[in-house]
Amino acid sequence: MYPSNNLLSEQSLNSFDNDSLFEDRFQKTVKGFNRLPQELLLKIFSHLDERDLYNAQQVCQRWKKGALNPSLWDKLKIQGLHTTESVNDALKKIWLFDQLKQVYIKDVLEASVLLRQVYRCLPNLQYLIIRHCSSITPMTMKAVLRKCHLLKMLDLKGTSFKDNAFLEELPKLEHLKILNLSENEHLSIKDFIDISLNCRYLEEFYVSTIKSDTSHKRITDDDCKFIVSTMTRNLKGFCIDGATLTDACFQTILLCDKLQHLGFHRAYNLTGKTVSVIWQYLKNLKTLKLTFGNQIADSDIESLFLRGKMEFCRLEIVDLTGCWKISNNSILAVSQSCPKLRKLIIKCCKKITDIAPLKKCENLEILNVSFCSELLIGPWLPVPTSIRVVFIDKGYNLNELLHSLNTEKRKIKICICHSQYKKSFEIYRPDSSGK
Repeated sequence: MYPSNNLLSEQSLNSFDNDSLFEDRFQKTVKGFNRLPQELLLKIFSHLDERDLYNAQQVCQRWKKGALNPSLWDKLKIQGLHTTESVNDALKKIWLFDQLKQVYIKDVLEASVLLRQVYRCLPNLQYLIIRHCSSITPMTMKAVLRKCHLLKMLDLKGTSFKDNAFLEELPKLEHLKILNLSENEHLSIKDFIDISLNCRYLEEFYVSTIKSDTSHKRITDDDCKFIVSTMTRNLKGFCIDGATLTDACFQTILLCDKLQHLGFHRAYNLTGKTVSVIWQYLKNLKTLKLTFGNQIADSDIESLFLRGKMEFCRLEIVDLTGCWKISNNSILAVSQSCPKLRKLIIKCCKKITDIAPLKKCENLEILNVSFCSELLIGPWLPVPTSIRVVFIDKGYNLNELLHSLNTEKRKIKICICHSQYKKSFEIYRPDSSGK
């Protein structure tokens, strides 16, 4: 969503004024990159992403000062902080980088402390992601929504609140376009309905996992149909936990012809017949996620992609996790129909034996083949040059993958998955055998 260009383009070089880059006095006085004038250094650093800015700080004190210039920072990621010292360091960064537009906070010890700093220092914040943080008070969350009134996106996946009074502030955010409330065990159906009615400018609404307990009734087809129908005019992204939903609900979703991102998770009751005609209704999809579709057959996915070849030319992300009836024909159909495919997840698709057709996907960067128990990865090797990340489980295929990478002297990110049903994985390190 926030692409960054790490290289200086010819156009950007030419855009520098004459007394900045090529003037004779620079050629005479500059002896190395560590001595570049601060103004020029900032122009170069403005083309670096967050990770590269961190790396630049290690070069020398001059580069560190330049890389910490607030004008360079519009995004900040804060993750896995479990000590007071690390939290204090994050507080300083929020105070220093007062022009931040996006803040990502995940699995942090004192998230409420960080958020108080956020609403004090960043009134112009536009994108706020708070994932899997359990220590946030409803009052703090309410204060954030009142102070950061320019928010365009609020992502609270895995962050629960026993008191959902802060939801009353959402309709007041006139710029709010994207809302993610997945994995919040205290949200009720009434909360979902109120949001759909009152957040009039919302374009994307994600509730991929609804944690139900005995005190909350399960979402029904009628509930979902009402929520979707009230948002149809603006809806570009929608994701729902379909564990208790059927074709009747899904057919209402198909009427949202502006949809670009669709997710129907735990699609236990969704029939293949309904899936196979998605292409007739949704012609602008970039993301399609249909997980644990017990009734979705290989022929359904094959028909969906081959018949919708023209309509699916924009698809970038496909997730078919747990659709155990699909096999090689589905892989072939996806490879032939999705020239822009960047990410494919076929985790737990146990009938798939061959993914060699994916070599045709020249833009594929991320592939998840974990727990595909019948898969032989050999015909797909060597790893295509576009691949950056592979998710895989321990076993024969992992060993084959590592051997191929070693032979090719190639490095990619390998994530070893631990569970068929949860997002639990570790990044492979050369000192761990993975066996």
